[in-house]
Amino acid sequence: MKKLFLFMMAAAAMLFADCSNRTGSQSKIAEVIADSMPCCPPLGYVIELQPLGDFSLQEAEQLRKEFVNHLGEIFPSHPKDYLDASVSIGEPMEIPNSCLYKPRNRYWAGKILGMLHAEHGGNDEIVSIGLTHRDISTSIHGHYNYGIMGLSLRPGDACVVSTYRLKRKDDLWKVAMHEFLHSRGLPHCKKNDVRCLMQDAHSKNTFYMKHGLCEDCKKTLKSLLET
Repeated sequence: MKKLFLFMMAAAAMLFADCSNRTGSQSKIAEVIADSMPCCPPLGYVIELQPLGDFSLQEAEQLRKEFVNHLGEIFPSHPKDYLDASVSIGEPMEIPNSCLYKPRNRYWAGKILGMLHAEHGGNDEIVSIGLTHRDISTSIHGHYNYGIMGLSLRPGDACVVSTYRLKRKDDLWKVAMHEFLHSRGLPHCKKNDVRCLMQDAHSKNTFYMKHGLCEDCKKTLKSLLET
């Protein structure tokens, strides 16, 4: 509920500033927006970017700006100001040593997800996206402790992404969006479109080639959100 309260306060502040700076017909437009203001974040939850370890608040804020911008492309029916107020940055946290797999100096992504889930008590009003520079791993494709760029609960309330295997820092928002959409229930791209954000990595780093969702994944996401 704390996140919902913060969202409502931020939204109210934006409207107050908007109304105080406009007159005439512009004020009437602001009043219409105010009348339609939702009591909850437009997506039904708050997205919390959670810095882990040495991932700085400055880096998290840069990612937040990029994430909000592209979130508007994923959810074009929601005003950008509403989406902006729906994405927050959490207080930095350390990754417990219990998550570390010492033989390869990697952190178990699944254990990090468990930590993020427990941090807000499984509150479905919050979706946490853990951000780290450390190498993370899971057991997948028949491999034990396999290095990955991200993992999420699908569907669920927690994701974790790492910069460790990224070729370009500018692609971090793409990995974060990929895992976030997994948490909303969206599976990997059925068409295996290399340009689609939801294409399975297949052990390859191709995020530099991705720019958004393919039409098939857009339809699938829309169907998921309507159920």
